[in-house]
Amino acid sequence: MTRPITLLVSIALYVVNMANGHCVYWVPNGFCTTSGYSLPMIQQYCPKSCANSGCNGPTTPAPVVQNANCGKWNRDPTNVFCATATLDQKKTFCPTTCAKEINPVDDCAVYVSVAGGDVVRTATNTSTTALPAAAAANDKLLDVYARAKCTISLYDVANPTIGGAAPTAPKMSYVGTGSSQFFQIADAVGQAALSIGCTCV
Repeated sequence: MTRPITLLVSIALYVVNMANGHCVYWVPNGFCTTSGYSLPMIQQYCPKSCANSGCNGPTTPAPVVQNANCGKWNRDPTNVFCATATLDQKKTFCPTTCAKEINPVDDCAVYVSVAGGDVVRTATNTSTTALPAAAAANDKLLDVYARAKCTISLYDVANPTIGGAAPTAPKMSYVGTGSSQFFQIADAVGQAALSIGCTCV
């Protein structure tokens, strides 16, 4: 009589899957909503934790869990994670570290590598006053952010005139759009910028 044994194994697997201990980590990292996981997988592994599983179970609240390396990744001057990763990657791996990039409230921001190899984020809103970019000789501007319909301009002088009848010409400018708001600065002139300006329409 193998049928009762098969039935018992199936029931046991179902109970284990309903209480999968990993769901508490998987759900806040996109398991229920990422297109890479099919509905059968969601139903198999976390039917009670995923509201979209179709199993009518209550959603299990889970703590926000992020990768332990987020701080290190975001201080990497060769690839500042929160400024270069996709929105899905930020939400999945570093939702706390990248909170300002996931739901930005600033018009513009810069990411500068400072002495000691750390990366500092400085944000600003529309202003006629320039903001220092590379404050020290060894500082390097790595990335900039411009909200949609905002322009962030890089200057090679510390106190440019922004707006007015005779504005200082920027060395380069980046215009934020709906799909493109973070820009990596690969040009040595841009990396050495002494100040930035932020204007929005």
